[in-house]
Amino acid sequence: MEVIVNVIKQIDLEGFRCLSNFNMLKKRRDDIIHAIRNSNHRWKMDDGKTVYRLNVLFIGQTGTGKSTTINCLTESDYMQTDDVACCTKEMNSVDFELSDDCKLCFCDMPGIGENVVSDTQYHEWYKDMYMHSDCVVYMLRVDKRDYSLDLEEFKKLRNPSEKKLIIGLNCVDKTPPINRSYNFSLSHEQKKILDRKLKDVSNLFGVPQCNIIPFSAAENYNIVQLQQIISETLLINLRVSF
Repeated sequence: MEVIVNVIKQIDLEGFRCLSNFNMLKKRRDDIIHAIRNSNHRWKMDDGKTVYRLNVLFIGQTGTGKSTTINCLTESDYMQTDDVACCTKEMNSVDFELSDDCKLCFCDMPGIGENVVSDTQYHEWYKDMYMHSDCVVYMLRVDKRDYSLDLEEFKKLRNPSEKKLIIGLNCVDKTPPINRSYNFSLSHEQKKILDRKLKDVSNLFGVPQCNIIPFSAAENYNIVQLQQIISETLLINLRVSF
């Protein structure tokens, strides 16, 4: 099943250079371009032009903050967000130009968990885009207890021999006891509970804790660590040293 990519915004090379995050990728830009031109990252566009897409894919249940996280990482508001209604019904992408024909793409997939019909379609999209991505961020919420649907989807997608799937554990600001300080930081009590949560998620999904990044997109908390592991995962799968 072919996924239609809806490019929300294309940002030129200067825009990529101006990102305050992703310094690791900016330093290795020439090596990245060389690597993706010599791989299976080729995409044929509607106008017949061939481009090379380095995809960072965000998947998971609806309401986990995929769109908000991409906005946070790209320092933008390109992705539509809503605190109540589900916004993403197709694959949306924010593309940063690395060269005339090479793009770094942050891809926002529709969330599973709305209904069986949509989930069946979205699973096929997930499978297709998973194969065409070098970093896949599976999004979870820290304030959720039942991960059964996520675990089922995760197991369908994951190939243990690959090193491109990481877990983004969003909404750490919701870790009890709720901390409403103006400049958010985790309290001592929250840190203890979050440590237990990380161990539980690691055991449940079979993922090392180093590949589970706790953060808060709403509070812009620990975003630097998230972008760092995304950068490292991309470079590892491209076989580019860092």
